Amino acid sequence: MQIKSLLPTAFIGLTASLLCSAAPIDYDPLAEARRLNPVTGNITTPDGTVLSYRLFNHTEAGYANATPVIFVGGTGQVQTDWDTVIPHFTMKHPVLSYDNRGIGLSTVTNTSLITRQNMADDIRELSKHFGWTHIDLVGISMGAIVSNTFAASNFTDVTIDHLVLIAGAYKDSSTGPLVQQVGQWLQEFSTTPPPAQEWTSFIHKLMLACLTPDFITNNPSEISSFLNQLDQGVGRTFEKFVAQASSLGSYNMTENLKRFAMPTLIQHGTLDVGIPVQVGREMNGLIPGSKYIEYADGGHVLFETNPESVAAIVEFLDSDEQ
Repeated sequence: MQIKSLLPTAFIGLTASLLCSAAPIDYDPLAEARRLNPVTGNITTPDGTVLSYRLFNHTEAGYANATPVIFVGGTGQVQTDWDTVIPHFTMKHPVLSYDNRGIGLSTVTNTSLITRQNMADDIRELSKHFGWTHIDLVGISMGAIVSNTFAASNFTDVTIDHLVLIAGAYKDSSTGPLVQQVGQWLQEFSTTPPPAQEWTSFIHKLMLACLTPDFITNNPSEISSFLNQLDQGVGRTFEKFVAQASSLGSYNMTENLKRFAMPTLIQHGTLDVGIPVQVGREMNGLIPGSKYIEYADGGHVLFETNPESVAAIVEFLDSDEQ
């Protein structure tokens, strides 16, 4: 089977701009989140999809009235990729990380079920499962697009108290210069699916490209830990990635964003090579009252290149002055 038949040209751009999400902000990737002893489990959605999750602080004393934070991953991201981010939020909130349908430990009965709207519906199903009627939603890259889709769906049984869109988009948009590189790397596979070593090399090249050259040069130890965390992710396979990278389809939520009423924080890196920074600026102009933070030295993976972006999210979620 040819690569082009697996990843149509229209989705090679999505590959470049949407995978780049699996990023730590500290450099002991799994230890802290494991220390927190999350509850692990899964739910089955009405269409037979099984969603694997980890839940932090749900039953802890003092969290009964706290709004839970749900992290929504980008293309290729798995739930453990949030492990160095999660501890920054567990001091005040229950926190949920999960594998999007069809990747990691989550499954689908048919890859045709991996769609943007179905992934948005999964947020609703998870919220209903835990009895949550109010949530804080934090999405990165494809996860930000899915979060926008959830917000645009106008569900009446789950309310977004705060919406955070990191390196996201709201419509089919031109992609950055990474697209041509990704197409070349895909064509270089010796077989389809590729051998494990070639697949690992692809993920490393793609994720490093989603940082910035200066960051890579100046932070060798952080880069080593970053790649190590990627390698520890379970279920980030070529076949699953291909199915997910082709899932968004054509979309334009311009008019929906104009009607968003929840407090919204938009973060974008000026040096983002996946989704151009102009897209973040446009979303800020469309969503009434949204807060926009642009990081002049930031890449697509802001958690890594700009750890201060995480502190900004914590402040935004915990502020009463929205």
